[in-house]
Amino acid sequence: MRLFSSWQYNIDPRAATMLEATGCRRPDDAGYPALDDLLTMYLRTLAALPQLHPHVHLQTRVDAVTRLGFDKMKRVGRDGAPFQLQVPHPDGREGSILARAVIDASGTVTNPNPLGASGIPERGERALATSIYYGILNVLDTARERYANQRVLIVGSEHSAFNVVIDLVKLSRTAPDTRIAWVVRRTLGDDVYGAGATDEPPARNRLGKRVRQYVERADLTLNSDLKVAELIATSE
Repeated sequence: MRLFSSWQYNIDPRAATMLEATGCRRPDDAGYPALDDLLTMYLRTLAALPQLHPHVHLQTRVDAVTRLGFDKMKRVGRDGAPFQLQVPHPDGREGSILARAVIDASGTVTNPNPLGASGIPERGERALATSIYYGILNVLDTARERYANQRVLIVGSEHSAFNVVIDLVKLSRTAPDTRIAWVVRRTLGDDVYGAGATDEPPARNRLGKRVRQYVERADLTLNSDLKVAELIATSE
């Protein structure tokens, strides 16, 4: 996946100064990094700096975040108290870290949106979990065998869905029996694609325009204003 924002918006000025002091070459500000680029050319290099490395803890789970000495009912003085993070150690010991600031960038990988229109799994969704993938798979490489020459349903109207649509259409060029259906819960309109909006980043606009072209060329079937009520396994 390629980001919608260029390098100049993804590199912190202070971090850039630290990296340049070690001789690291700054990427072109106008370029758009892929996720791998962001990891290899920026984040991993930054984390390896001697000033930061001892303080970076990877593969670490945060079980809870609270304010030191304040339960949910206490308010006076709460804003001035440090954050307290409950962090278990690999050996089973319970640990605690105090912090001045907490950034929650955990995303929804472990808690994805279900297919149900009401925000909960619909009937049959849990039973058919092995037939559903929540997120973006590399259908052109590691997941190719699972999707090539199959009937595939995509549910969702955000840009993660756009990326899957584009990759599946590419897959269908070399696996012509691949059939793609796309379901969008809201009413079909220009805002579904997000293309042309003046406040959209250029890269996001290009993504929406590309998906719209595929729909207009009938490379896939789009169904709008449709809500999933039940999932049923069939013999087909």
